[in-house]
Amino acid sequence: MAADKATPPPAAAGAPAAAGKRTPNPEAISKGMLTRLTNQVGLTAAQQTKAKPIIDKYVADNLALRGDATLDTAAKKAKHDQLKQQFDTDINALLTPAQKKKYAAAEAANKAQLEAARAKRQAAGAAAAASPTPKK
Repeated sequence: MAADKATPPPAAAGAPAAAGKRTPNPEAISKGMLTRLTNQVGLTAAQQTKAKPIIDKYVADNLALRGDATLDTAAKKAKHDQLKQQFDTDINALLTPAQKKKYAAAEAANKAQLEAARAKRQAAGAAAAASPTPKK
């Protein structure tokens, strides 16, 4: 019995220990984005059907971009910004004026949350760099 408790679960045993990153699942990402968009703006069933291929393409393009070793960080950011702009344009084309307002508000709130988290990380990094490291 004690040996059973010491053995890691099968999923953990096959996972690379050093990588520390999960492999993205495009279907799960797409499904989550569609659900989030539906909840944010109240997509109809017809809009969901039209939005799904737009979301699937955006996710596939982003994952391909993430794995593209030929581009440097600045080029990847520029391409990502271009993909996001096209995604927003395509999604906005499906929305009613009221939904467009909700979408813009949700995007603004998300951007503010990301910027706040980024500022918090930078402040924590600056504080860690400023504090002396204890010597043993």
